[in-house]
Amino acid sequence: MKWNEARVQEFVPLLADKIKCLRPNETGAADIFIWQPAKSDKALWTARNTLLFVDQTFTPQDVASKALRLAQEWNLAQRPQYQVLEQAKTLPKAPHLHLDQRTRLICKTDAAWNKQSNKAGLAWIFTDSTGACKHRGATT
Repeated sequence: MKWNEARVQEFVPLLADKIKCLRPNETGAADIFIWQPAKSDKALWTARNTLLFVDQTFTPQDVASKALRLAQEWNLAQRPQYQVLEQAKTLPKAPHLHLDQRTRLICKTDAAWNKQSNKAGLAWIFTDSTGACKHRGATT
């Protein structure tokens, strides 16, 4: 698998040497996401307009990340509707329970990620229908 060097040079000439040091896509689709002109052009155009009209700049990495995200979103949206429905049918169905309102528990959760320590945390609280705490906990 090789990079399309002409496209790399055309879109990000200042980063071409660094990009070519990276390993291309392993799925066999040569640099498909970031170099799709219809999708990545929007990120480039937006960055250009922001520079011209707002005098705010973005790093090439930010523009490339946004272009990649937009291309991935676009590709996911192109999936045929029946394919999405077929996947939904294969999900296991949760049992339908008829619980008495007085015995129903509500679980609320929150999670956070700390980039510096490379750790995540999760907290939870279970309350009954009156709002009384039945159980709470947290972990990292």
